[in-house]
Amino acid sequence: MTEESTQKWLISFNPNLINKNSPADPKFFAQGFETYEVSCDEFLQLVTSGIAFSYAFTGDTRKSEYFSQAHCLCVDVDGGLSLNQAESNAYIRNSAAFIYTTPSHSPDVHRYRIVFLLEKPIESPAHLTFATRALAQMFGGDISVSDPARMFYGNSAALIARFDQTLSEVDVDDLIANGRALTVRKRRLAFTGTTTSRFMRGTQFTTETGGTITADQVSSKTVVRCPFHLDTNPSSFLALNDHNEVYHYCSVCCVTRWAPSTARSSAPAIDNFVETMREVSQAKNMKTFHRKAEGIERFMDGGEFTVASVEFSEERYLPDFNVSNGVLFVRSPKGSGKTEFVKREVARLKFRHQSFAEYEESSFEGDSRIYTDTSILLIGHRQALIGEMCERVGLHSYLDDNKLSHGEIIEKRKRYGICLDSLPKIRASVYDVVIIDEVQQVLAHFLSDTLRGKRHLIWDSFTRLVQNAKKIVCLDADLSWSAFHTLLSLRPPAAPCFVRINEWQETSGKNIDVYNSRDQLIEQLCEFISAGKRVFVTSNSKNLVLKVAELISHSKRPGGGAPKVFHITSENSKSADAQTFIKDVKKEILNYDAVLASPSLGTGVDISFPDDAQHVDVVVGLFVGGVTDHRDIDQQLLRVRNPKQVCVWIDPAKDDLETDYSAILADVQTRHLENLLEGHSVEAGHQAPDDLFTPMVARIVQDRHKSLNQLKLNFLNYKNDQGYLANFVDPDTVASKSGRDRLQVASDVLSAQKVKAIFEAPCLSLYDFLRVEDRISRIQLPIPEDLKNAFLRTRIERFYQCDVTQELIEKDQDQRLRTKISLYRRLTDKKRMQQNFEIGVDLGSDIKTALIADPLYRDMVLGMLLQHTPLYQNFTFKPDVEITKDDLNEFASKAAQLAVPLRTHVGIKVRADIQSKPTQFLNKLLDLIGLSLIRTRSSGKTGVKQYFYALDPTAIHSLDLYLQPLSTEEELDLATAHQEMADRYGIGWCYITEKYQHKFNDGQWRWMFPGRDSVGELSPRNTLSGHEKWAASVGLR
Repeated sequence: MTEESTQKWLISFNPNLINKNSPADPKFFAQGFETYEVSCDEFLQLVTSGIAFSYAFTGDTRKSEYFSQAHCLCVDVDGGLSLNQAESNAYIRNSAAFIYTTPSHSPDVHRYRIVFLLEKPIESPAHLTFATRALAQMFGGDISVSDPARMFYGNSAALIARFDQTLSEVDVDDLIANGRALTVRKRRLAFTGTTTSRFMRGTQFTTETGGTITADQVSSKTVVRCPFHLDTNPSSFLALNDHNEVYHYCSVCCVTRWAPSTARSSAPAIDNFVETMREVSQAKNMKTFHRKAEGIERFMDGGEFTVASVEFSEERYLPDFNVSNGVLFVRSPKGSGKTEFVKREVARLKFRHQSFAEYEESSFEGDSRIYTDTSILLIGHRQALIGEMCERVGLHSYLDDNKLSHGEIIEKRKRYGICLDSLPKIRASVYDVVIIDEVQQVLAHFLSDTLRGKRHLIWDSFTRLVQNAKKIVCLDADLSWSAFHTLLSLRPPAAPCFVRINEWQETSGKNIDVYNSRDQLIEQLCEFISAGKRVFVTSNSKNLVLKVAELISHSKRPGGGAPKVFHITSENSKSADAQTFIKDVKKEILNYDAVLASPSLGTGVDISFPDDAQHVDVVVGLFVGGVTDHRDIDQQLLRVRNPKQVCVWIDPAKDDLETDYSAILADVQTRHLENLLEGHSVEAGHQAPDDLFTPMVARIVQDRHKSLNQLKLNFLNYKNDQGYLANFVDPDTVASKSGRDRLQVASDVLSAQKVKAIFEAPCLSLYDFLRVEDRISRIQLPIPEDLKNAFLRTRIERFYQCDVTQELIEKDQDQRLRTKISLYRRLTDKKRMQQNFEIGVDLGSDIKTALIADPLYRDMVLGMLLQHTPLYQNFTFKPDVEITKDDLNEFASKAAQLAVPLRTHVGIKVRADIQSKPTQFLNKLLDLIGLSLIRTRSSGKTGVKQYFYALDPTAIHSLDLYLQPLSTEEELDLATAHQEMADRYGIGWCYITEKYQHKFNDGQWRWMFPGRDSVGELSPRNTLSGHEKWAASVGLR
């Protein structure tokens, strides 16, 4: 400690609070904190006198708003790292002032506080929180002890370890960066975290073999124990990226940390694709580019990058050019005629004759064939748009296959349009020409949750189609490196590549009104409607679209009537009404006062009018953060090509997501690959999917992270580059409050409407239910809202096997109650749980079980943990057993041991205070099952009460009733009357069939019950058999 005798720190002390004893007046918990300037010796003397301390405040009141500055940081360690281990820790020895044990310290459970005195005080409450959290995670301390008004008790009987060191300003800055990463945390389900996070100067990492290594010693990937959490099994590594910068990645922290010398920040997204290609086009030899440029290194041989040609243009509409064999990349602004270019190219490839005169001449001696033998495939990413696109360019949409015979489908598939999700349908096909519209979004769709379970099949189908085609045409207004890398990686090394970039730009100086308040813009939207303006509202939040549509519907037009409103979201985008709207959108939009759309109408739809007529008065954009990037936002706003006014609100929040390609690639391979490609088996002779798939995913994630880190700024820069001028609207607090109130009312109305609609819907028969279920999950065709409500109601009634009430529907919303009941059922199923534990998986040490969430592991970790309480024995919950905090010591220790699998599979983090507050954590686990603790009584000496707890018997009774709604006799009667139905579909369907007296004809019965195969297994239903006839009977196409 520098100049120990003269150095002083500002610390507040309260002599009314001694050794955790109750004060004379409860007010002293907040008042009486006087700030003193003390040396380290004086600080320690006061603490060991039992006097409580805190940070410096303005006045003597300990309250967050009165926080002035912090001259110290404290970490409370409660179990975990022993006192001896802490004393020998290099970081503590070099940076801490002292350690003192707290009153609850014991030889069995070490409890102590590490105190760091700061070289420079922290004046920001947020920075104090970040730094404290980072230190707490580093030493397994209590991460909740981080607020700017935290009080720390002294201890007159403390054991002391002195180090007399100060924490440097540089190290505090690093802690703040690390703590921010922990606070802004969407880590477990998102890709790797912050770019600003650093490890400390001189940080020593322990290798697998027990040795130590520092950043400057790293020459290759090295597995190490993470020094930022208690890492008993190595869960991290050190590595070098492409620029020889050292980074540390931890699969438990889900954060990438960089060496202190690495200058990294969340800078605005910069796309260098165009400029790099310009350099290629200007090279002396047009076919080779000799300078090594970021983005094309992997396609270079000896410093040369081979490209057939790169051409630039500045045309209002994309010009025609010859499409040779190879890969053609076309980048051209939105509204510049990319679809018309595809239409002309399809016609050229599709028809043998390009004019009627040519056809007549060829048919002089007999009719000539109309079509060529060239097969053409168009790949899109949204069902709602592929039909309209196919109709515009002259291809057959796969959505219309149900209108054709098998033979007609085979012929139509020669010139075909299909969504990425459905590519396995044509997996064995080979096409001469493959056109990928909106290629950036098509590739990004590989990360969509809708592909879960079939992603590997779709990727395999996609790669086969691209590898076997003679020509690939990729189009996108924002075509960039992720598409360029991916498509060329799938082609042979010598395959020719062509790049066409059209740089036309709007020159009219259009304005865009930017609002800082979402609610203010919503209020302004209502005023637009009241003024008689036609508006188009677009958002990346389905819920926001539904709420705004509801509140607009209660606005008034100038004449007093209600506005005509139409909305499109993922819920109704496949409906007949939505498809009709999309197919003739330029006409249909004029029938409404307000049209609202989520990303289901985000791309591919051109709402423009002849002579650039301005039939839409205002386009309003409402965009939350972390969902779509700034390019997607622009796509959504520009669906209407020439509105009179554009108003937008974009979430201004910033993020610190990782943007280094190497670090993201490591994260994908470590945590996400198995989940992304679940169930994949590599066929003989084919390349392992991850060899090509993971680089694509990493590039897409990199692009996305660069955008999301500064979403609003990136959008504004993007619009500025397009020639737009931003007009920042002055804030209006009154309008903001009114908009917020409107939104809340709309939310309440929608929730009540949904419950009522489900309640009033009919209960479907087993036959109709299976048809609807197949249509939704297997055939993936739309169903109307009334049929969906009936489907939801039937699921509820089948599960609960009782009369459906609105109260039950409210409890079951989002399947919350059903999920708890199902988990309770599994945890009390003795045979099932015993079989789970016989698998032999060690959840505490097997790192593979900690990476990917799995329902089996969730049941196992909960069962294993709860068995360490007297309340759950032999897979049975015991409501008659009382417990105290002392009865949960084993439970708390086991929870700390299973901290990682609990976070991964259950979604709950084990707090550092688990040993001192085990009942609080136990209650959190029990809530997942629909159970809770109740306090039964208290006893003990005066001033030291001991509380007793038990399981709430009413909760167990309710769950048991839900699990057994029918008596054993009733179930037996139903199973006897409907034996085949009970065997295949369960007793719930016997209950519904009997209750509503559903009847089935012979054909329906044979379809539902196809019998058993030769080995006695239930034969599967033929999903497509009879589906068209059923769909027609209920008014579906």
